[in-house]
Amino acid sequence: MGEKIIAIDVDEVLAETIRSMLEKYNYTWKWKKVERENLTSYNLREIPELWMTKNFALWMFVKFQMWSWLSKKIKPVKWAVEKILKLKEKWYKLFAVTARLSWMRFSTKLWLKRHFPNCFEWVVFANFFTNRARKKSEICKDIWASIIIEDNLETCKDCAENWIRCFLLDKPWNQCEKLQDGIMRVFSWNEIEL
Repeated sequence: MGEKIIAIDVDEVLAETIRSMLEKYNYTWKWKKVERENLTSYNLREIPELWMTKNFALWMFVKFQMWSWLSKKIKPVKWAVEKILKLKEKWYKLFAVTARLSWMRFSTKLWLKRHFPNCFEWVVFANFFTNRARKKSEICKDIWASIIIEDNLETCKDCAENWIRCFLLDKPWNQCEKLQDGIMRVFSWNEIEL
């Protein structure tokens, strides 16, 4: 594995996707507001507070991501831009590794180019929730990444089992009593030291 190659998740690690989506959701359905801090799952299909069918939840999330990235509604996570620039100054090779579907390539790359110009070698789409889905641990091995910065606890567990060092960005949906070896919980980008 490469010492200077880092895989970085997009949604909730670089981009405040769920916060922006909930702002839109809460504006549309004022009588059933949902707060980000109360989410115990990032999978919209598993959030009973949203009162959605599984298919509608997935459709809404994908549609929101695609149009919001184009319309500049999704903002970067606090301190992400500054830390990414510092990592580039230290000659790290950075790969955006996202669970997103590959047909969202244009809007995703456009958003990354707008907020993180010339920072990423490549964007890799894991295509979660499809029959072409790939584990991020496999992607990390393919690109020789020895580190991943992620918000999904299950992804971090799988990566840690495959000898990939993980920084788990603290979120309401990734809480647990104890983290296994190879995973370090951080509460902001400023706590990530390489």
